[in-house]
Amino acid sequence: MHGPAVSHDPVWITTDFIEVGIATTFGPRVVWCSRPGQANVLAELGDLSLDAGDGRRYMLRGGHRLWVGPELPELTYQTDDERVTAVHADDSVTVTSRADEFGLVKSIRVTAVPGEPSLAVDHSIRATAGTTLDIAAWAITQLRPGGVAVMPLGLPGGALSDVQAAHQIVMWPYTDLNDPAITVGQTELTVGTDVLAGTKIGTPLLRGWLAYAIDDVVFVKRVSVDGERFVDLGATGQIYSAHDYLQLETLGPITPVANKASIHHRETWHLYNRPDGPVIDLGKALALDGTHS
Repeated sequence: MHGPAVSHDPVWITTDFIEVGIATTFGPRVVWCSRPGQANVLAELGDLSLDAGDGRRYMLRGGHRLWVGPELPELTYQTDDERVTAVHADDSVTVTSRADEFGLVKSIRVTAVPGEPSLAVDHSIRATAGTTLDIAAWAITQLRPGGVAVMPLGLPGGALSDVQAAHQIVMWPYTDLNDPAITVGQTELTVGTDVLAGTKIGTPLLRGWLAYAIDDVVFVKRVSVDGERFVDLGATGQIYSAHDYLQLETLGPITPVANKASIHHRETWHLYNRPDGPVIDLGKALALDGTHS
């Protein structure tokens, strides 16, 4: 059988256009996404982990996960190693975790879009404790190495005028724009996985999409984000690149969440045929600014 290791015990959604596997032995995580019969576009990272503090390790695993922003190790790196509750209905699967140490319950619902190689991916974080937390939903997709990510800059249709600022690039202390794996163009930038060292870059995602081209496919995730308070200088779209994987990340607004309240964050995923031409012109080649999630 195609797909990730049996230990994931995945639930599958399979249509004529797309295959997706959602783990049940941990999560909530999406562990597989592909066209039927093709390779997984998501990373499969085995035992790769990061230090979660207090002697704990957070298992990266690969695939797609839901984190809590802002990035605070004690809050964000809550482990998701326990079995999730899975509900499978028609072309939709919902997986839900137990409450973590902060009383937060995370769930991801994946729904196949009829007649398209597309998915609606809905994220939810529900509070079950008495404390109100200011948090954001943070959707992170780890993709297998060997491809190139594309981040759109500025507004759909370009700058309002030549005398006004058009683009905003957000950098982290370890971001190196001199890395040859990063190319900054007039309206888009690209990041490969052949970086000299792990690097991260972001932007307010005003054009509503991030993309990753690998082999003969392009993985695109779209998002529409409204709100007043955001982490990371407003960078609602982010790319983190390392040698073993590349992450496409979107973030919702910071929202106070009290007991029994929830926050929600929707992405739509698409698998396109890779067009000819430079990757940095991907948005134009696929008319990504002309359609919406």
